[in-house]
Amino acid sequence: MEIVKAYAKLNLILNVKGKRADGYHEIETVFQAIDLYDKVIVDETDSPEDVMVFLPSGKYHPDIPNEKNLAFRALKCAKEAFDMKTKRYSVSIEKNIPLAGGLGGGSADAAAVLTALCKLWGGEKDLDKMFEIAAALGSDVPFCLASQNGHPCAIGRARGEKLEYIEAVKGRVDLFQSEVCIKDKTKAVYSSLIPADYLIQYDVAGFRKAKTLEEKIGFMGNHLKPALERLTGIKRDEMLCGAGPTYFRFDENGEYETITK
Repeated sequence: MEIVKAYAKLNLILNVKGKRADGYHEIETVFQAIDLYDKVIVDETDSPEDVMVFLPSGKYHPDIPNEKNLAFRALKCAKEAFDMKTKRYSVSIEKNIPLAGGLGGGSADAAAVLTALCKLWGGEKDLDKMFEIAAALGSDVPFCLASQNGHPCAIGRARGEKLEYIEAVKGRVDLFQSEVCIKDKTKAVYSSLIPADYLIQYDVAGFRKAKTLEEKIGFMGNHLKPALERLTGIKRDEMLCGAGPTYFRFDENGEYETITK
């Protein structure tokens, strides 16, 4: 049995570069993991089928069919890639990261399944191959996998899946939930972008050179924020997590601490 902490992520910077030929947007983002996490437990089982459950101890209990659950898809993809199709596993998730909030909870759970399987299968199973699976599953999954394996801060490029590890930002944050419900939220937010939203790029190089948290905060920003504001009519001063609708603010007394190692 393996137990993995599936950390939530923040986007300290999210630059949109433009739309790609494949329909996705080219981005440059600074990911940072925080100590809000789902607990993911993976173990072999005697059940005739793979099993996926959300534990009652979690804060959230989503009703998601297995075929639409990213963590379950991660299990199936890894078993296929490593020729482990005959083995059966149970995946139990204590869900504490808000659902569809821009914090990467589903991606973190999928990555945690890959991390757990890598440990269960031993050193001969290549973590690099797990990163290839992660990139195929979703744009945020590779960073979530990295954050569970010693790299809690990174620059993500292309769709966000091409990572450059950088020094983590030390600090505490508070999260703010915006009570809005948007169908296919991420797609809707990106579809609502206009060129003016990303005409001026946030300075990632300046962010990296900044020495103090206060200096780094001055470089932070998210090009998706105005698009979300147009969709919801809600404007907030805090920084936006991913495509939202969760917001965050650094505060020395904040509820959550950034992961630094």
